[in-house]
Amino acid sequence: MSHVAFAGRCFIEEIPRYKQVIEILCSNNILTSIELMLKETNNEVHRKYYKYDILISNTNKLIEVNGDKWHANPLIYKNTDIINIFGVDKKCEDIWIMDSNKRKCAESYGFTVLSVWESDLKYNLEKTIKEILNYAKILIDRLNRLALSQ
Repeated sequence: MSHVAFAGRCFIEEIPRYKQVIEILCSNNILTSIELMLKETNNEVHRKYYKYDILISNTNKLIEVNGDKWHANPLIYKNTDIINIFGVDKKCEDIWIMDSNKRKCAESYGFTVLSVWESDLKYNLEKTIKEILNYAKILIDRLNRLALSQ
């Protein structure tokens, strides 16, 4: 059984903050895939999969676009705060643990993960664009230099 799957076209393409990050990457000639799924490696019983927002094509780099509410931005919320998500009350600390487990799962497959916060896209756009492009282009620049040297 494969541990990796692509979800294909999905609803995240319709959410402005995701669309914004994808447009930043595409306008800089950085190809992406949307919604990579990885199987949690230490959970054979429940067969849990984590869904990741953006994979930079031909790399091991993932980008998670975190909504401030859905992922309980620690600059806004305290660990004891309760957030209602889809009718379910969740403690912020539990949301952070879930996000940490998701990151660890990706890292267990050799991926690195950049988390981009909704509020950074709103209030620190230029800095956030630089961070995204620096993250995405490090490997791409190396590949380009290697191709030129051959």
